[in-house]
Amino acid sequence: MNGWEPTVRSEDFEQFASLKRRIAQFIDFRQELVRRAVEISPAAARGFGDTEASSTVRSRLNADLEALQRGYNERTREADGLAEQNRCAAGYLLMLGLVALVLAALNVLVIRDSVLARLSDIAQATDRIRTGDIGSEVPH
Repeated sequence: MNGWEPTVRSEDFEQFASLKRRIAQFIDFRQELVRRAVEISPAAARGFGDTEASSTVRSRLNADLEALQRGYNERTREADGLAEQNRCAAGYLLMLGLVALVLAALNVLVIRDSVLARLSDIAQATDRIRTGDIGSEVPH
């Protein structure tokens, strides 16, 4: 319980404190049961263990454990839902990234064909003019 206590959320602290008290009661009850068995007799321990108090301690402890389990089960379902949403979001982001890469590749092809090819033609024409071919036509 001491190792578990630091991890308990503030909204669960009251329920956890109740469970901690129930466990302490259960331990005290069992220690008394063992003491009676050792110091008095097994029959005395059996008589002490078969009382309404024994049943009540166990029933309350079980009820507290089940209540805590229900809360944690609900949180587990919520966490599973969030994990599923994250998986879907990751898939969407992956698809968006792939679309962006395809668009970037198309952009490179368009720029290469429409701009760079024309600039290359103009550069070749200026090279011809530099070498003395002044009758050369400058394209585009």
